[in-house]
Amino acid sequence: LKDALTDGGCLVLFDGLDEISDLTIRRLIRDEIERFITDYSAIPSGATFNRFLITSRVAGYEVVVFQHYWHITVAALREEQIKDFLPRWCRASLPTPEMVGPDKHKALLQEADLTAQRVMSAITASSGARKLADNPLLLTLLVVLQQNRVELPRQRYKLYSAITTMMLENRNADKFLPAIEEKQAIERLG
Repeated sequence: LKDALTDGGCLVLFDGLDEISDLTIRRLIRDEIERFITDYSAIPSGATFNRFLITSRVAGYEVVVFQHYWHITVAALREEQIKDFLPRWCRASLPTPEMVGPDKHKALLQEADLTAQRVMSAITASSGARKLADNPLLLTLLVVLQQNRVELPRQRYKLYSAITTMMLENRNADKFLPAIEEKQAIERLG
């Protein structure tokens, strides 16, 4: 990795700066990121260069802004973008035809398309679900719930609650791990 950075062939992603709750530590991390970028921005050959991307929610970013960099805010998804995203996302997680056979794969494709249609119908029918679908992460969570046959919530806190419950019930069972009590998981996640 160090060789690749020195040669200038990397895209480096610093994700979730806003998740550092202590502002003093967040400022220190910002300073370290700036130092890292400075160290690996000047490539002797000049023919290649590293790229750096820092992500953060706006609310947590304002207090430690990186002043010398471009700032881009991801806009809410438009309806046509949601319509484009849904079938692609639903199909992207399918096993390949080689893994399950062509007939099973065809059936899975049909189910993926049906899931995308159900989510789009729910979004169209409910202004609450539509507001959730503006955000790519929340839209993805809506799809995951639909794939697991959970009724789609219309409020953000209910979406988070439903996805947490589903993950607690399914994730550990799928991995043959002991169940975690919801109360204990909420305390840890909090």
